[in-house]
Amino acid sequence: MTDYTLTTGATGSITFNFTNDASGLDVQCDYIKVNGATRQAEDQTTNTGSWDSANSRCGGVKSEWLYCNGYIGFGNCP
Repeated sequence: MTDYTLTTGATGSITFNFTNDASGLDVQCDYIKVNGATRQAEDQTTNTGSWDSANSRCGGVKSEWLYCNGYIGFGNCP
């Protein structure tokens, strides 16, 4: 795992995006910190890139993993 830091004055929604290039590599995002508050990826209700094995489709599962083209939505910047 690697930590990345971004300082910005941006406002609006925060998304962690993934484009699956069919290389067999997926991506994991454990958490993000926004103004000192930690937001766990697996607690977010929007994940369009997770794999829903029960329904054999992408999206709809709370997870820190992205397998499909998609994103995890982390809410808005305060």
